[in-house]
Amino acid sequence: MSKRLFRISPLKLVESIQDISDRQISIVLKNRTTFVGKIINIKSNNVTFELIFGKKIEFTLNSISEIIYDKLSS
Repeated sequence: MSKRLFRISPLKLVESIQDISDRQISIVLKNRTTFVGKIINIKSNNVTFELIFGKKIEFTLNSISEIIYDKLSS
């Protein structure tokens, strides 16, 4: 089964929330640090993210370089 890699700009995160809700994603920060987990909440300029091992972290949209997720292709 093939997959497609999708990249989302932090500016388009709110528009893309339907595609990535309940989906494991990677958040890449501008300092090249990557976190894997799920988005819990988006408020104004902050994103609450739950890592795959359960820890919750909050990021500002300004610190995020891109969001990456795999989507099964039809």
